Amino acid sequence: MRADPPVPTFAMPTPVDSPQFAGALGVQVSVLARGGVQHAELHLNPAEMGPVSIRIELDGSEAQVQFGADLAETRQAIERGLPELASALRDAGFTLSGGGVSQHAGQRGDGERDRSHAQGAHAGGRLADADASGTKALRVARHVAAGGVDAYA
Repeated sequence: MRADPPVPTFAMPTPVDSPQFAGALGVQVSVLARGGVQHAELHLNPAEMGPVSIRIELDGSEAQVQFGADLAETRQAIERGLPELASALRDAGFTLSGGGVSQHAGQRGDGERDRSHAQGAHAGGRLADADASGTKALRVARHVAAGGVDAYA
């Protein structure tokens, strides 16, 4: 039986209730994606708001990002920041093609369930209505500009 490698942890010094939180979160996730990090944990400020698990799946220049957080307030702050996340990923050469925010998403390891939630969301980057489990999903158009950056060298 092989042991899973430890999940890297990162501190988010920008407070969750700060207007700069969404942008800081977007930058942090884009740095992780550029670095090839697939799973990470963010420790938030204040500490009672976190941690937040992150799962990043890359397919060429398309990125699906799943967030998991215990507190509804934390999930709402992340949801509000999804447009900034899409922008930060675009700046890093990626297109946000799906993902969402749910309770404990990263700890279950059920990528198929996460993808099914992302598939059912509305186009144009809008959050879908919560399903029975309370999960909200995000779907952004899957267009990659000509001459985009290939994430794999």
